[in-house]
Amino acid sequence: MPSADGQMATITLIPTTSPQDEATADLVHTLRDDTIPAAIEGTPLEAYVGGATAGFLDFSEKVSSRLPIFIVLVVGLSVLLLMAAFRSVWVPLVSAVLNVLSIGAAYGLVTLVFQQGWGAGLVGADSGVPIVSFIPVMLFAILFGLSMDYNVFLLSRIREAHQSGDGPREAVVHGVSRIGKVILYAGLIMASVFLAFAAPSSSTCSWCAW
Repeated sequence: MPSADGQMATITLIPTTSPQDEATADLVHTLRDDTIPAAIEGTPLEAYVGGATAGFLDFSEKVSSRLPIFIVLVVGLSVLLLMAAFRSVWVPLVSAVLNVLSIGAAYGLVTLVFQQGWGAGLVGADSGVPIVSFIPVMLFAILFGLSMDYNVFLLSRIREAHQSGDGPREAVVHGVSRIGKVILYAGLIMASVFLAFAAPSSSTCSWCAW
């Protein structure tokens, strides 16, 4: 499709594979790194590979490259704030490690459901559905924030019990007994909200009608 002045043209290429297929990403890289540079070498031409698939791939690579920095900053700042709050080194470190492990388990579950197809029908999704690149970032921010929030509630109650004269074991027992139900109910409420979003459309419509 040449322009009216003949100075530029658009070439449309339709791959035989789906947009989320790894072969499609390989095709974009091959065009950019090998095919197009070899074709325009020695000419004044400039060529770019665009479109929805290439744009989505660029966005995914940019987000993926920044995700480790984001995780390190969030975890590091949280550990420093907890150190200042609880005057301890091991408690913030253990809390951060446990939170990161739980988030890793959530990443694995999302991969099993949406990419491997385990139980995908229960949430109205087909197997092999691509995971949008910003989902891991949002998932980490939400889960780490919630888990650290509940963790601070629990540790604060344990610390209060210890300052009131309880020994380490008794402080843990009293702290969990005081705040455990609150954390449990808060988690159940949050899980119910997200399960409502994950429910099939037919069920959601029936709730709306009700």
